[in-house]
Amino acid sequence: MTRLYQIVLIICISGCLIACGFHIRERLPVPPELNSIALTSENINGYLTQKLWQVFKSTNTQVETDSQYSMIRLDLYDESMDSQILSESASSATRQYTLIYNISYKLSCRGKKVYGPKTLNAFRNYMVNERQVLSTPTEQQILSRDLQNDLAYRIISQLNSPEVRRIINACQELSDENQLSKSKFSAR
Repeated sequence: MTRLYQIVLIICISGCLIACGFHIRERLPVPPELNSIALTSENINGYLTQKLWQVFKSTNTQVETDSQYSMIRLDLYDESMDSQILSESASSATRQYTLIYNISYKLSCRGKKVYGPKTLNAFRNYMVNERQVLSTPTEQQILSRDLQNDLAYRIISQLNSPEVRRIINACQELSDENQLSKSKFSAR
């Protein structure tokens, strides 16, 4: 009877998780049309840029730092992190903060802006107990990485939208036409 109770409990918990919309985050597909991209950023060694680089590489997309080697360029800029006090306890021993992370980006084809600029932001609330001050910087770092992961996935998701895929296709077709005309010119 105990075994049956455990199985029913597991099924109920699983059903609740599925019903609330919980899903394990899977790898987002990069548009298949995007076989190479130049990635530029004010903070090229930053976690968000490196995360995007990693996602592109995992889908066999060639990533460049120089736009002369790639037709399409993703520019990341105006990256910022801010913290705001939400509330404070009467004894000032506990405070609640909101950590806010902002990033802007645009997509260019042959140096001409074709999508964006778009600004994305993500935020998380967290509590700081003045008696546990030593754990606060570590908690902030973990939350910051979490916010940057979220924004990286949102950028990839927006790149996979039908509108951006049409833009990428048009840019690729333009490149194919230019290469075709160059090969005809060199054949003469």
